[in-house]
Amino acid sequence: MIADFKSPNAHTLKQVTGGELDVIKSNLLFRAKTGKHLLVRIPLIRYFNCSKADAVAFAEFFDSLQRESNNPNICFEILTYHEFGKDKYEKLNLPYTVTDGFVSQENIKLLADEIKSKNLKIINT
Repeated sequence: MIADFKSPNAHTLKQVTGGELDVIKSNLLFRAKTGKHLLVRIPLIRYFNCSKADAVAFAEFFDSLQRESNNPNICFEILTYHEFGKDKYEKLNLPYTVTDGFVSQENIKLLADEIKSKNLKIINT
């Protein structure tokens, strides 16, 4: 299973996506406890989820997910912001509201280092 985990901050997640962090965490834990493969992707977006506090919170949740599920088949992937869907919004006459969402290599390394510090598997595709 592949799942995106967009923000470890409940307020930010709700405000931007409408999602409930507790539900997302619960669903990920449910899947992880099956012992089956789980790839958790983190789409990094500037001004949304790439601060030091976010990196620490991501890694702490991922560590707890690994420990609580005892599933060795969980891995994590950092996705960087792109604008591949921008023209879809234009074709649908919808506003594309993300401006300057690109993240720096420093932000990517910050999150990768936090995840690695918990001895979790991180992949690059």
